[in-house]
Amino acid sequence: MPPRDRKAFPNGRLSGGGHGQSGIKELELRDIEYNIEHTYPNGVRIGNIPNHASKGKRSGIGQSWFPEHWSDRDIENAGNAIWDSQNSTKIILPSGGTMASGNYGGVFIRVVKDPKGNGSIFPDNKIQP
Repeated sequence: MPPRDRKAFPNGRLSGGGHGQSGIKELELRDIEYNIEHTYPNGVRIGNIPNHASKGKRSGIGQSWFPEHWSDRDIENAGNAIWDSQNSTKIILPSGGTMASGNYGGVFIRVVKDPKGNGSIFPDNKIQP
């Protein structure tokens, strides 16, 4: 996946990305509230960001974060591995984008790309090994 800054903060709110520990550190640096509601045994954390631009991530478990020890490079490598794997499940989204899903390093991951190739890599917030 081409690198893309997904940690945009218009009006002081997270609008996308931020699924790694660096995203949490950025939230803390900007004094943006977040809540970790549950941590799976594999280290995936799920929760919310009350002022997130996406309504579904403002409460409950709509936001997910990779295990704390995963670096941004680890996340990128995992996303590329899932995207390129013949064992991954791929579906075409109504938006015209594509979502690939699979396991990597003990984490169930989804990779979403829009028709232009921009996208996101995130641990699923409900399915974890």
